[in-house]
Amino acid sequence: TGAGGAAASLPQFYAYIAIQPPPVITGHLQSRIESKQAVQALVHSLTAEEATWKQQGCAPLCVGDAAGQPLLTALANGRIHSLVWCGLGACGWLAPTSPQPITIDTMVAATRASAAKPKIAIVCHQYGAQRAAKALHATGIQTVIWLRAHFTQELAPIFSSLLAPLLAE
Repeated sequence: TGAGGAAASLPQFYAYIAIQPPPVITGHLQSRIESKQAVQALVHSLTAEEATWKQQGCAPLCVGDAAGQPLLTALANGRIHSLVWCGLGACGWLAPTSPQPITIDTMVAATRASAAKPKIAIVCHQYGAQRAAKALHATGIQTVIWLRAHFTQELAPIFSSLLAPLLAE
């Protein structure tokens, strides 16, 4: 099988929700716990609305930790319809435990490598959201929305009230 066959065997996602955990400094484990709780709340909310997502043709959804290769591979191979990138931001604040951390540069490189760009990208960062959104838009993603939010405290409410209707369009 050639490269095209390998790409075709990769999963296709309607929405890939990449949640980048904040960096952890000794003594600041609370930020990691809050991040995990935010992800769990979002997954619970999405699971509760699974039938609606499927009925609207907005499935499958993937919630990932934005920690490396699965996200970049899916982007580079055009397997993502809608990208949601949440994190602390500042275009490069990384969780030190991540073996292949996602930065704006790696996101841009993976998106540029793809012939099939996501139809929409939503950047939800506390810092640098506009800068990250502009960089993604420059790769050829036609619709890029950015919002500044503290994602660990506001992720599930923001997603259900604002982002979910945008993804369903």
